[in-house]
Order: sequence, then structure tokens, then C-alpha cells
Amino acid sequence: MELTFEEVTRELIAALAEESAAAEAAAPGGALALREGRRAGGSAAYHRYSFLLDHEPDVPSDSRALLQVGHEQHPAEVLGIQGHDISLAVRADLGAAIPFATLLVSAHFVLEVLSARLAGMLSSGEKHNSALAMAGFGLGPYPPPSRTGGDQTALTGLNPEQREAVIDSWGKAVSFIWGPPGTGKTLAVGKLVQGLMKDERVLVTSHTNVAVDTALLAVLKGLPEGDRECGCVLRVGPPQRGEACLAAITLEEVLQRQAGSLLRQRADLAEQRRRLVSRFAGSHGASLPALSGDCSDSLPNLERAEHATVQGELAAVEACLAGMDAQIEAERRRIVSQARVLGTTLSRLALADILSSLVFDTTVVDEASTVPLPFLWYAASRTQKRLVCAGDFRQLPPVVRADDPRESPAAAKWLTPNIFEQAGVVSGRGDISAGDRRLSKLHKQYRMHPVIGELANRLAYGDRPLEHMGAPSHFLPATRSRPRPGLAVVFCDTTHADPWCARPETGWSRYNLLSALVSMQVARTALGDAARDAAVITPYRAQARLLQAHIESVGLDRQRIQAATVHRFQGEEKDVIVLDLVDSPPFGVGKLLRGGFASTAMQLLNVACTRAKGKLIIVGHRSHLEMRVGPHDSLRAVLEYPGPYRQLDALEVVEDALTCAGSPALRMYAGDDFRGDFIRDLQGASSGVVLVSPHARVPHLAELAPPLLLLADRGVPVMLLTTRPGSEERGYHVLLELASHRGVEVRFRTSVQQRMAFIDGRVAYFGSSHVLSPTYWGGRMLRLCHDQLVERMMEVAGATAWVRSARQRSRQEAVLELVEPYLVETGERHRCGNCGRELRLHWGRFGPFWGCRFQHSTVSVPVDAITRALGALALPCPECSGIQQLIGSGRRYPVLGCSRWPQCRWYLAREGRR
Repeated sequence: MELTFEEVTRELIAALAEESAAAEAAAPGGALALREGRRAGGSAAYHRYSFLLDHEPDVPSDSRALLQVGHEQHPAEVLGIQGHDISLAVRADLGAAIPFATLLVSAHFVLEVLSARLAGMLSSGEKHNSALAMAGFGLGPYPPPSRTGGDQTALTGLNPEQREAVIDSWGKAVSFIWGPPGTGKTLAVGKLVQGLMKDERVLVTSHTNVAVDTALLAVLKGLPEGDRECGCVLRVGPPQRGEACLAAITLEEVLQRQAGSLLRQRADLAEQRRRLVSRFAGSHGASLPALSGDCSDSLPNLERAEHATVQGELAAVEACLAGMDAQIEAERRRIVSQARVLGTTLSRLALADILSSLVFDTTVVDEASTVPLPFLWYAASRTQKRLVCAGDFRQLPPVVRADDPRESPAAAKWLTPNIFEQAGVVSGRGDISAGDRRLSKLHKQYRMHPVIGELANRLAYGDRPLEHMGAPSHFLPATRSRPRPGLAVVFCDTTHADPWCARPETGWSRYNLLSALVSMQVARTALGDAARDAAVITPYRAQARLLQAHIESVGLDRQRIQAATVHRFQGEEKDVIVLDLVDSPPFGVGKLLRGGFASTAMQLLNVACTRAKGKLIIVGHRSHLEMRVGPHDSLRAVLEYPGPYRQLDALEVVEDALTCAGSPALRMYAGDDFRGDFIRDLQGASSGVVLVSPHARVPHLAELAPPLLLLADRGVPVMLLTTRPGSEERGYHVLLELASHRGVEVRFRTSVQQRMAFIDGRVAYFGSSHVLSPTYWGGRMLRLCHDQLVERMMEVAGATAWVRSARQRSRQEAVLELVEPYLVETGERHRCGNCGRELRLHWGRFGPFWGCRFQHSTVSVPVDAITRALGALALPCPECSGIQQLIGSGRRYPVLGCSRWPQCRWYLAREGRR
């Protein structure tokens, strides 16, 4: 059934509502912890700050936010996120460095504003071009070709296929440019715009600020200086890139040049207003609202005549300010309306009221394959003559949360495909529609080493192979770097190191401690040679957090090396790319790496490999992946491409890390040789110990029991995580004995993959040797001593939460030891109906209860009995002068908290202190 423009718009609004609900469910709080902030540039109107994030959030470019520094909040805009770096535009000058801050941001605000804009096109009758939007989406008849061509002088510097693509786009109402990595797509876009800007108003847009900035740089290249300075090319919104020519064409800078006197008069009036207010407020304690109104009562010491004079002067100044603000806004709108080329993100196109009334002759969308369709629909509807979409549909599509067609049918229909698929340029299987005249193809690539380019051909471009124009000598600085100098593609095999892969405590991501160590060491080695910059990328967010922790722990330059997921790094490029595949036993190949041609796996691997200009290093468990990957999977092409002569053993990399200057303290052991140092580290523990092992066997378990019990006696929380042994095994009884001791917690899981130990958040042991059982074959164990890095490893592995919960239970047990004797005296204790033993007091999920050691039976404790006991004991609050008591009500058992609640926020709960 054919859809009308109105029906498509309503379905897009429904898709945005489903995605907005999914975004709200994924991050309801909207608070991001920021650290290591530094001022990275800016202009007279804003300051650009760069911060580090603990993880990679899904926040659209140009989202409005509040930056909280200390107790003050400042309006900010999100310019973009690259890996774990977030760029913000802030009007206030907050200094050169900001150690810590909090960003309050809504991931779905932009979606809601766009939904309102689309609804406005239906209800208020806003001017829109429904025919071009329908044609661009492949839902309506193809409009007649444009009669106006571009300026032929703009074609200089293009190769024949780029010239053909630009000329074709000039002559068509809807056109698509397929530009794989390095083929000069952005250069062609810049020339296309230059040829139209004399006679048409052109919108240059994309989904990210970096893509818009890159396209505008291509437009500015070759333009006369006068065209740059006069506002002919205008950047609306703060640029994310730091080039001076971009800052010079922003709306604020053009306004400063063209209406500088008006802005200075406005600043003088604002200063006059400030002095007028402070003159009397300092003497009489009056605030600005008091001076602005009838303040005879609030300022009893100010004479009425003097007050009337001040009030009159202030009213006159404020009236002048209001008039001047109106003039400045009119100047801003004039500059925007007269610009021939306007560059902004699709988010800001929907957000900015100053752009809401503009209609464009031509809209050029760069990186169009990453743009969600509702944003493209809105931009196309405001275009009169020509829509040009440039991108690569064989790279990653937009990231969608609501992708389940059963729960979110509209979002699955309209947000998962890219514009090339929606328009019918490409089939669902990734094949190009034969004879489609709307599509122009670029295949001469200049950016990558030919060996890397051939890998891209094997992955994604076999039907239209890339032709490599760059000579290998051009990439020598990166190619000559270690490891394996002179080779452009190297596979670092972790098979002999026998790494394990695991999931965090929450979520379905994956991490691999040894693979992260190897990947970062390889990147550091390359940077130490001739490579200018490098990045370590991975399919998994948990692994990206680990990699970022390695960068920070060693103190590497954030300008030279980055860590990110492949999705977040799309659109970037570096001399050296290290691709950490992560997947190792006991898991199979993750869904992000499974699939053949036109699958997400192909797109992800294509993006990952084509980020490298001179050297690509792939880190993975080759033997495991070769057994688990299907014959037609894209990962098979990666595994078979380098060949054994380009292979590197990860153990060589680990040995380099052991002797590398500036590396965290690292040591490697064979088999069980680590146990002597391990027990010495245990004996010196003071804040918490976590031991994780798939098996617990005697005699190693018996050997560790005495130091663990001594730690518990000293009040150090101890936690053991392992699989449950058979009830007849000696190890089972040793574990039960440990579990019965206060301060020691034993958790059983049906499956445990990790072999690691964390001591005090300072020392980590991890490897293929077992912590709680013998190692019967040639395993290895690594000892890492580094506070910051080990803490981040614990966070990713979930050990931080385990230690926190262990401390929580230790506090609860201390309270129960005092409460239990009181309850016994009042006759509350019970006996087990099965074994006859006296029940002991425990604190469970639903509050205190009497329980048998062997879990035969339980008896709940009435709330009033605990209340009476706490009242009689009058236990002091750890943080104030109050006493501990049960607080809260409702369906759940009340929690133990302070009697001064909510003035004192201390309380104990199953989830831990908050």
C-alpha cells in the first residue's frame, strides 16, 4: 500500500516516540560523571571544553545540558563524543582545567523536539516540499531533473569519477554518492557546494558536528578570503574541530564583525546596569528585583526620592537593553538569511528557532548512511530543488535502541534502515540496484595503505573493488613502526597466552583482561616509533572502558592515542589502528562479529579496518575464532587475510610489557609459581579481597583458608566466587567452613569463566592459572600492581560492587550481633524443625529472619520486635548524632537508617549504603 506524506510523517513521529521511550528507559537519570576537563579552544561567544567519560553514552550532538561544577550549574551543549572524550560548548569561562564535573543531559530531548517539528508540519501548515521528501525516500515519483547546473570552475582538482559524481548531482533532484573510505567523498561534496553557492542557498549537514566541520572545510578550501569573511559561508553552532577558519565563519564571529558596535553598546549598557544595581545594593542590601519594583517596604533606609531616581534610571537602561537585544536578534536573522552556504547538524536544524523559517534550494547530507531517517525527512521537506546524500552504506548504520519489531514496530521500520536502503538504491542483501541512475560510485582510494585497502575489498567491496592510488612509500612512517616493521597488516595471536573472556556483572558486553593489556602494549610500541597517532578500538563497550583505563594509568597523550568502540570511532582515522576482537573461551563469537556480506559484522569490521592509514594490528584468539567462525562469515576473511608470515605471538608483547619503561608494575608467573607472592599480598590486605576461580580444590583451598580467616578477623571483607563443588568433595566442606565465618562470603555460580583476584583495589592477579585450585597444565598468571588501573578493572569485572556489598553485609552482621541477644532474652529465638539446632539471626532481602545454618527452615522476625530492640540498644548513627532505627514503609521491609532522616541520609540496605 502506498503511503502519503502525512502518513509517513505520522509513522516517523511514532518511531521517534518509541526510540525516545527506549532512551529514557536506558538512562533515566541522565547524569554523566566527567573528569580531567580542559579548555580546548572556543571564541568570544563560547568556550570549548573536553572531558573524559567512564563509558560511552548515546547522546546526540547538540543536545542541551547543564554542566555542574561544584555547586554551580552552567548551560552547555554537547558538541560530540569521540571514544571516551566528550566535547562541550559552555558560554561561561570556567578556567583552564576542571578536575571533576557532572553533566545533566537528556538523551531523548532532541528526539522530542524533532517530533514536535514534524507534527508542526502537519498541523500548522508550515511550508514544506512533500514531493522531494517522498522521492528521496523512494516513496513517490522521481521529480524532473534540475535545469540549473553548477559552476564548472569548481571542478578543478577532482579526478574523473569525482567530476562525474558532482555533475550528475547538479543535474538531478535526488542523487546519492557512494564514497567508501578514502575515495574523496568529502572533497566531492565541497566542490559540489562551491558550484552551487553563487545561485542557490545550500544546506550542508550531517548527524555529527565533526562531519559538518569536515564538509565545511572542504567547501572553504579554495574559496577567496573575502567569501570566507563576509558570511557567505556560515557555521551555525559551535564547531567541534579547532581550525581557525571554522571559528571565523561561525554565526557569533560574523555577528561580531558586522554588528560589533551594536554588541559593544549592549555590553556598555549591561555594565551600566550592573553598576547601578551594585551601587545601592551594596549600601542598602537591596537585590535587583527590589530595585526594579516598589521597594519602599523592603528598603526602609533608602529615601523615597533617591529610590525613585534609581528606579527610573534602571527602567530606562532595561528598556534600552530590550531594544538593543531585539536589534541584535534581527541582525542574527539577517546574517542567517543572507548566507549562501549554511552548515549545521541535523539536530540543530530542528532545535534552533532561528533556522525554523528557512527554506533551502539544495540540501547536501554527508555521512548520510549514519543519519536516522526522521532527521533526513525533516531536512528534505525543507528543500526546494535538490537533495544529495553522500555516504557508504557498507559501514555501520544509525544506532537504534528500539530495534525489536515486536515491541517497537515503527522504530524498527523507520530507524533501522539507512537512506540508501530506504530509497531502494541498495537491496536488503546489500546488493546495488542495477542501472540506478541516482547513484554515483567512487572507487579510487587515497587514504589507506594498499594492503589495508585490499582487506577492505575482501570484506565489503568485492563487487566494486577499491583502486588504490596511494603508493606504499607514502605510509612509511606508520608501516615502519613496530611490531613487524614494514608490514601494513599484522595479526597478534593470543592463543598461546590462553586468555579468557567474561561478561560484566550487568549487561551483555564482554571484556578480556589479557587482550586489553596486549592491545595497549602494541599501540604504545607503535607510538614509540614513527607513528604520529594511534587508536585501540573494539566491538565491546566493557573492553573499551578497560582500554581507556590503560591509557589513563600510563599517562599517555590523549591527542595521540584513543580508545573507543568501533561504532563510536566511525568517521575517524589514525596512522595505526589496533583492533581488539576480545572473544575468547569459554564464549563463542559474539553477535557483533557473526555474519557475512551485508551483515552488521561486515559493516563493523569494514569500519574498524578502514580507520587505519598505514598499519592495522588485529589482536585475537586465532585458534578459538577459526573453530567458531562460519565459512561465509566476514570475520573469516580477516582471519585468513594476513597469513602466518604476518602473525605475532601475544606472549612476545607481554614480555615487552614486562620490561617497558613507564608500564604499570607487571610480573608474569608460570603455572602455580605465583602462590608465594599471592599469599604475601593477601596477608598485607587491609580493605577487601575478591577471589574468582572456576574451581575450588584442596589442598590450595586449605592453604588459603588461614590467611583469609585472619583477614576476616581483622575486619577485611573477603569474597570467594566459584562453582559449587560436589557435596562429597572436601573442598565443599572447606568452603562451608569459610562461609560460616563472619566477614567471609562464598558465592556459588553455575558457571565461572574468570580466573582472577583483586587485593585492596591495588593488586590484581589474572591469567590462565587457577586461584583456588591446582593448575595441571602450563598456565600463566600475571600480577599487576597499579591503583587506578586495578580499580577500573574491578569496576568492569563487577568486583567493586561485590566488595561494596560485602562491606554492607559486614555492617549488617555487626548490628545483628547486638540485636540477637536482646531478642533471645525476650523469647524470640526459634529452633529448626528438621535438625533441632537453634536458629541464628540473619539479614536477607526482605529484612531480618531466623535461619538454620543448613538452610532447613526460616522464620521471619516481626517489625515491632526489631523496633523494640533498636530502641532499647540506642545504637548511634555512624555519621551524625542520631540513633539507628527502622525507616521507610510500604511493600518492602523497612531499612535500617538514621532517626534524623532525611536530614541525615545514612542507611543500610541490601543494595548497599547510599
